[in-house]
Amino acid sequence: MKLDCKNCNAELEINENSLFYSEEKKLEKANCPECETEVYRGFTDGWFYVAKQGDKFDDTNNIVFPMP
Repeated sequence: MKLDCKNCNAELEINENSLFYSEEKKLEKANCPECETEVYRGFTDGWFYVAKQGDKFDDTNNIVFPMP
């Protein structure tokens, strides 16, 4: 999904990373990587990864898993 940050006008792209075999979804938020303003809320069983448009989605670096 593509959208613009209303605070700093950064052009953003959001990808949802879902967990396998999960039955429970909860409300999660996605923040702008530039100014940390909340740009999206949605129900997911995983998390949202946000990057500026044009940046490569390389979410394998610095992964913080939501579960221990």
